[in-house]
Amino acid sequence: MLKINSVDKKIDLEKSLAQSKLRFTHSNSLIKYTLPITLFIIGTLFLIGLYYAYNLPFLIVFISIMIICILSIATIFKNEKLFEITVSKPAFEFKKDIETKIDGLGWKIVWANNEYITANKYGKIVAGSQISILFYKKSIFVNVQNLNGFRGYFPFSFGTNKKIRKMIVMMIGQIDT
Repeated sequence: MLKINSVDKKIDLEKSLAQSKLRFTHSNSLIKYTLPITLFIIGTLFLIGLYYAYNLPFLIVFISIMIICILSIATIFKNEKLFEITVSKPAFEFKKDIETKIDGLGWKIVWANNEYITANKYGKIVAGSQISILFYKKSIFVNVQNLNGFRGYFPFSFGTNKKIRKMIVMMIGQIDT
């Protein structure tokens, strides 16, 4: 097994497949919720200040802050979803080809073993992306997420994760033919 990063990035394959969501063996998922929690606290304090200083409508701004926080948390849950690709041969036979193609596209492979591959691609402005590809029987499961940045986890990718997922699906389709 190739080990480049810390132990907390090991994927729990059984739990991930059972829940259809990406699950790590030792992960600190609290980091992902720092943005919505921080937005809520700062927004509420700002709102209280506006209410006392200018008598602005408290309820409208509070509802707006709550909507942003709820959207952030919903996006975090959506980002953990695994997408299944059914292949013609046992999935582990595709591992070497997928690993080679991912490396050729500039992704840094963090973990690679018989059950899964995890790779990161660091961005220049934003934190970057992480792909996880799990191999199970005749299925390959794909997950694309944003990486944790130095300011915490930002759940919104603005379509980047969807493009990466499409690229992975097309790549696996080319290898399967």
